[in-house]
Amino acid sequence: MKCCNRLIDFETFGGKRLLNNVLNSTFNQMNSAPPYSLQISSAFTRAGATTCNPSKSPDQHRGKISNAVHLIAQRVFHCLRPGAEQPKALHPSLVKFRQSAIVSSNTDFVVDQAARCLANTRKASRDNRFNLSPAGRQSNKFATKNLWDAVQNGLRPLSHLTQHDRLDFVGHGSKTHFERCKPAELANVIAECGLKEIGVIKLSACLIGKGRYLEEFAAALNEKGIRFGYLSAPKSLAVDMRVTIEALGQDRTFNPFFFLPPKFVGLLPEKFNLKTLKGNLDIDFENPRYRR
Repeated sequence: MKCCNRLIDFETFGGKRLLNNVLNSTFNQMNSAPPYSLQISSAFTRAGATTCNPSKSPDQHRGKISNAVHLIAQRVFHCLRPGAEQPKALHPSLVKFRQSAIVSSNTDFVVDQAARCLANTRKASRDNRFNLSPAGRQSNKFATKNLWDAVQNGLRPLSHLTQHDRLDFVGHGSKTHFERCKPAELANVIAECGLKEIGVIKLSACLIGKGRYLEEFAAALNEKGIRFGYLSAPKSLAVDMRVTIEALGQDRTFNPFFFLPPKFVGLLPEKFNLKTLKGNLDIDFENPRYRR
């Protein structure tokens, strides 16, 4: 949608009538007649205000239609006012992840490498890296903190995380377990660590997204009173092609197969084979996977 050219792309149920009402009302307040015409076309999705499925009834989209129309009208009339600056792009405000916390089961070399690669690419600080394994098996290269030890000492290592953050668990999985944890057990671990709210929880483990683990995990989090935006997990076998090595005292991550995507789930790049579940917290992130 190019506001400077007075072009509005609009395709949805009942939107034309509501749009005309908003326009007429606003022009009457301005004591001015519309100096331009509205072009109704099939490209409204590209306007970025909302996405409506034509196969659904108008009632199912009433809220989206109303919000979209008012956003369009607000943008149009902002341009009409004398001396008005060009407004920002028409889109709901999106949130950047403030920080990432990563928990590794550290069961073997593969999990340790995946956790180190993830921590390095996400730039997770040492304070936000944790081992879930017993203290005798933890990886000092990835993290020096252990969740179990922290809880036993009365600490709450995840209490500082907010709805603008994300929490990643890295380990082995199946359709029914993350490592040895059932959904309720993993939710109990998170609650004991002091987590109150979080933007995204991703379980980077094979097959977790194939069964009903995420649904049961979401129900367990709700019972614990934990607010969360989204859950996600791979729907098949997960493979991270990247390698992390220590050089000059720092971890360096690279993809030796630079011509391939860094992460696969099954035979597809990861982004095409993840299961995402909306939580009880309404928030939209820059990553399109985590939007309503």
